[in-house]
Amino acid sequence: MHMTKLVAAFALTLGLSTGAQAGVSFDPDGPYGSATVIDVGTFDWGPTNLLALGANTAIANFLAGTCPPGGCTFTLYTMATLIGTKDQSGTINTPSGLNTDYEITAIAGFTEVITGAFGSTVFFSTVTSDPGFLQIFFDLSIDSNDLTGYGFNDGDLILQGTTVGPATSNFTTTGTSPLLLDQSPDGNQYGPSPVTTVGTTPCTPGVDQCTLPGFGGSGNIPVDTLVTDPNFFLTPLALFGIQFANISLGLPYITVNPADCYTIAPSAVPVVGTTSAPNAGCTTLHSDTLMALQDIPPPPGYLPNIGFVNAAFGLGGPDFVAQTDFNSTLTPAAAVPEPGSLALLGLGLGALGLAGFRRRGLRLN
Repeated sequence: MHMTKLVAAFALTLGLSTGAQAGVSFDPDGPYGSATVIDVGTFDWGPTNLLALGANTAIANFLAGTCPPGGCTFTLYTMATLIGTKDQSGTINTPSGLNTDYEITAIAGFTEVITGAFGSTVFFSTVTSDPGFLQIFFDLSIDSNDLTGYGFNDGDLILQGTTVGPATSNFTTTGTSPLLLDQSPDGNQYGPSPVTTVGTTPCTPGVDQCTLPGFGGSGNIPVDTLVTDPNFFLTPLALFGIQFANISLGLPYITVNPADCYTIAPSAVPVVGTTSAPNAGCTTLHSDTLMALQDIPPPPGYLPNIGFVNAAFGLGGPDFVAQTDFNSTLTPAAAVPEPGSLALLGLGLGALGLAGFRRRGLRLN
């Protein structure tokens, strides 16, 4: 199986006039506990999910040469749970109590546009004129669930970013034979057939949830205009930005469960203070069957429409999903390369897969 572990990085970039590195004092449990304040240099997010909402349709329009306003754009969504941190020198300093006494999670969304589709590769880039969003939450309830998409947008909203920089991504499908979408460690959660050989277990469309195999990558993309809760970020981040970097994606899923729900709207709760945000969008329900047969969540929750074969151009639904993973590094602005693209774009993956079905793999750029 050619599944690439999706890796993304949130890099907080300092807009300082000097090249000297500066720390960011972060109280991981704010006013709720006694965890030691740390100098955060890197946020390490666990493997998670990516949704390319409308990407298959956008790719089909591009290939057909029909790109009216909005006809070749789509939106990338992701969610993640923090699993560790490092200081400015790269030394692990994961705060005490993380994921035992509390959790820190994130949701994000960006508008993308298809810029090319050649052979088995598709390319796309961020639309900087459309505001995206990044929100990070602190929650005393450890309830984030990769399978159901529940629990990533509840608790205290401690950081919000609303300005998205330029980025480019690509994705390539590596085969045209359907494989089981879910080949994660706890087995197939989207059909009756068991996982035999991880990464290569074949799939029968309509019986199990299938996908085409593939991988994608991206440059870096910054998210700026940050507002933070001073109870957690003791260092003001007015001169900082958060950068998604080193992003990659892959299919089928081999590290984490595919999610059957995504939150596609930011929380409206103010970032100031420790106002508790409602857990809106996804539920705790899941059925071990096709994605299309899952319970439909209330808005702003969204059930991916990926058809019987995810990432299969012409045969799948308008959307596609992929596994992703990312880290985040805090760096002075002078040390940060020019904004690239949020690999989440890797969503193009799905698109690629679609093309693959037509002997045309797509690659996200």
